[in-house]
Amino acid sequence: MTLTTGVTDLETIWDHLFNELGFAEVGFAPVTSGDISSFNLSSEELIEVFASMKRLGRRYLAAALEHRNIGFSNLHQLITDIHEGHKKALPCGAGLKMLAVDHKGELNLCHRFTGSSLPTFGNVHDGGVKQMELNDFLSQRLDRTNTGCDSCRIRNLCSGGCYHESYARYGDPAHPTYHYCELMRDWVDFGIEVYSRIMAHNPAFISSYITPRKAH
Repeated sequence: MTLTTGVTDLETIWDHLFNELGFAEVGFAPVTSGDISSFNLSSEELIEVFASMKRLGRRYLAAALEHRNIGFSNLHQLITDIHEGHKKALPCGAGLKMLAVDHKGELNLCHRFTGSSLPTFGNVHDGGVKQMELNDFLSQRLDRTNTGCDSCRIRNLCSGGCYHESYARYGDPAHPTYHYCELMRDWVDFGIEVYSRIMAHNPAFISSYITPRKAH
C-alpha cells in the first residue's frame, strides 16, 4: 500500500485489507518525494506513519505471543531478515527481481519511475532487457563508499532506501534517503526488540511463520 499525503492511519487500512478483504499480508510504502508534490507526505505525516507502524507492530507482537500471524509484512519481513541473517546489499528487488512495463513497452526500474526522465532499461517489443545498463546501475548502488550508509548500523537491513524517493528528492536514484534515516534506525531497533521478545516467549512462532516464510 503506497501512502500519500493525508493517509497515515495504517491500523485502519490494515484492518480493512486483512480482516475484511482477506489479504494474507499487508505492507506499506510512504511517499515523501515525487513528481506531484501534492501527493507527498509532509515531515510530520512521515513521523506519524512510523508511529502508526509501531502501533501496528505492537499488535503483531501481541498476536505472535499468542501464536498468530496478523500479516503486517513490513515487520514480518524485517523479522525474517533478522532471524535468517540476511545482508541486504540493495534496498529492494527493483531491477533485480522485477521491472515495470509502461504503455509503450519500456522497461522502467519500478512502477514509480514510469513517465519519469530516468532512462529505461529496454523495451519488451525491441530486444528486451538492457542487461549491461541495468548491471551498471545496480553496481553503482552497491557501492557505499563515501556515503552515510558505509558506517550506518542498519546498513545491512536498509541499504539506503527507495530508489524513487532518492531520485525525486536528490535527482539521483543511487543517493541514500538521508531525510528519514533516524526514523528507519528507530524502526529497525523496534523490530529487533519485537524479535527478541518473540524468541524469548514464543520461539515456535518463528519456526511456524518465519522459517520457511509462509502466508497463513
